This record gives sequence, structure tokens and C-alpha cells, in this order.
Amino acid sequence: IIDRIPRTPPGEERTLLDLGCGHGIFLALARRMRPGLSLVGIDLDAEKIRQARQAFAKAKISGHQLAVMSIADFPEGTADYIAILDVMYLVPLVLWAGILKTCYDSLKPGGLLLLKEMNTGKPAKLAVLKLEETLAVNILGITKGEETRFTFPTPEEIRKQLQTISFEVEEIPLDRGYHVPH
Repeated sequence: IIDRIPRTPPGEERTLLDLGCGHGIFLALARRMRPGLSLVGIDLDAEKIRQARQAFAKAKISGHQLAVMSIADFPEGTADYIAILDVMYLVPLVLWAGILKTCYDSLKPGGLLLLKEMNTGKPAKLAVLKLEETLAVNILGITKGEETRFTFPTPEEIRKQLQTISFEVEEIPLDRGYHVPH
């Protein structure tokens, strides 16, 4: 996924916003692979943000902001790239359009949204994923979710929502060799 983000030319600054950043793992990888990026991670889980801040400090990762914040509070036109990785399944489908529109508005012209969700066309892998997420969200409380139900729209439904907002869509399957349907 990080390979989809172009390298930052010398002397320029580009911003990567990770919506639902959790412990900041994707941001730390992005820093390693794209050192010119300014990193912004937002999550609704204050404990995960606290742990991400500690990990970033210990690893001496600079040039980042980590905050307990909703995408609704993120300023318009300020991100070059927005990553939403394995987050939207926790959001009721009726709220997706508003979140995706806010992301669109938060991107600079020519910006890139990296949205990674599950492919419902892989039933066996989806069953394993649902079991894992039920444990993580509903039983162990590792992942913060608004509801006990998950939202797994079809790739066609996701594409339609993105195109309605004016995103150009490129689908890249990521599930080969993995037990979950990314």
C-alpha cells in the first residue's frame, strides 16, 4: 500500500493522514519507506494514540502529529494522501458517504485516498475475518467499534460510493497469500 504513495521530491513537503491510525504502525512504516512525508494519525481510541505517541518517541520518529480526533474535524485541503486501512467495516454503511466526502474535501487537489477494506467475494476468507473481528471488537475489546455488527459492502458498493463523490477508483487485490480477504 505504501508503494502507492509517490516519493516526496527534495525540498517539498507532503502530508499523509492515517484515519483510524490505531497504534501508528502504518505511519511508522510510511516514515521508513517515505521519509519526506509529514505524518498525521487520528483515531477515536485515546489509549491507542497514547501508545502510538510512546512508540514514536521511543523510536525517535519525528515529523508527526497523533491526535484523538474525528475526520470531521480535519481541515479541508490539507492532506496529500489519506489512508483508511481496515477501519470502515466498523462504521455503519449509512455514514460512509459523509466520511468519504470529508476525506475528499480534506485532500489537496490531485490527492490520493488509499482505502483498504475486505472483499466480500471471498466467502471462506471473509468467515475467518468475521471471527477474528468478533474476537477483537466484541470480546477482547482490542479494536474500538460503534456497533457489534460489521459493515462489509461489496466492492461494487464501495466503488459506487467513491465515484459518486468524484473519486477516481483503482482496485488492487491484496489477498493473495493471506488468510483474510483484503
